[in-house]
Parts: sequence; structure tokens; C-alpha cells
Amino acid sequence: MRKFVLLTTVLIIGSISSSGVYAVEYPFPTGMQVTVERGDNPIYEDQSNVVYPVVNYFSGVFPGGNEEFSLQHDGGVDITYMEDSKGFLLDHTVMPSDAIYFAPDTMTATKPIRVMLSGPIDLGSVAFSAGSSKLTSKAKVALQEMAMQMMGSGLTGAYLVGNTDRSGSITSNLTLSRKRVDAAASYLRNRLAVLGVSDFSVKTENMGEYLSKTSDGKTNAADRKVTVLIYPKV
Repeated sequence: MRKFVLLTTVLIIGSISSSGVYAVEYPFPTGMQVTVERGDNPIYEDQSNVVYPVVNYFSGVFPGGNEEFSLQHDGGVDITYMEDSKGFLLDHTVMPSDAIYFAPDTMTATKPIRVMLSGPIDLGSVAFSAGSSKLTSKAKVALQEMAMQMMGSGLTGAYLVGNTDRSGSITSNLTLSRKRVDAAASYLRNRLAVLGVSDFSVKTENMGEYLSKTSDGKTNAADRKVTVLIYPKV
């Protein structure tokens, strides 16, 4: 839960006259930022195929507690929001490169807000059948959703990691995880191109059974997957 703490920035305007110094204090909210982060609830989930949304939250510190305010995109486009347990969920997509402004009302939204992305976002994973590197129909749906999230969030860099369970040898599992991640990456690239996203980067790595959470010789469907992390393309 986000904590709203009473902090203020004080601007002092002073002038010197024969009677001394005249000062006026103007308190302003501090600690304001918009975050780009992973939502708590999956937008698609079927067995080990799972995709999370990319969402935006506004947080800030107000001298008199939470109050009405205005958020705007550069150019004066109003951003609507709703308050929940984590802060203010924006009903509007904000990309890390966007310019966002704050004010008590729509006429004076000129105070710039920092847009923050805390590391790569774990978007979810796609699952595979035992011993297979073929994408299932459910895995394809998950990758389609991931491509949509990448396009909508502007996070068009992706890092895919292929994994296996421990049912085979270390060597065979490394080979299988490479085939899995190559299949997922190829499909994701295709979907991004279909959506018209030209400036993207999809990188891959195969880990075999290294990240498996089961012991040697054991099988766990949750380990047979490719995980997808996204970030701004650099």
C-alpha cells in the first residue's frame, strides 16, 4: 500500500524594503510521480500461460490529505484516474518518455511530474507440453496479448528466457529450452510486426533446467515455459 506522508516544499518570495523583508510562503505537493508497472491481476491466464497488464499509477503527497487534482499529457490532454488501495490508477496509458503535468485544476496543469519505471516488467510466461517446443494455441493467445501490452505501453524491448523441467539430461534440456525460446521469440516478433510496431527488440536466452524448482528427475508443468520481461528499447 502506498503511504501518503505530509511533506511540503516551500517557495519563499522575498523583497527588501525600508521596513525589512517581506516573505510569502506557498506550500506545494511533493513526491509526485507516475509509475509504469505491472498490474496485480492477469488479463489472460490458462494453466502456466499468464499475461499481466502494464498499468500506470500516480502518487503524491498533499498538505491537506488527498484532494481533487488534474493530470494532463503534454498538449493539454486530460488524464482521468480513480483512487484505490495503491494510489491513483490512471485510466490512460503513460509511457516512460511522456511529459505529464499536475495542477489543482485543469487550467493550471503546468507542474511537471516524473515518470518512473522500476526495472524490467515481468509480463508473464507461455507454457509448453512435456518434451515439446511447439507453441500451443493458448501460448499463441498469450503472446498476442503480450505484443498488445508492449505496443500500448511503449515498452518495446523484450527479453525472453527459455526453461525446462528436470526430466531430461542437462544437455538435452538446454537444447529444448533454446528451441522453446526461439519459437516464442519468432511468434512475438511476428505479432509486433502485424501490429505495426517497427521499432522493437526481442532478445533471448535459454536456461534449460537451471531455474526449475523441482529436484532431479521430477516433472513440473510450471517449469516448462518461456518467461517474458519487457523494458524501453534502447
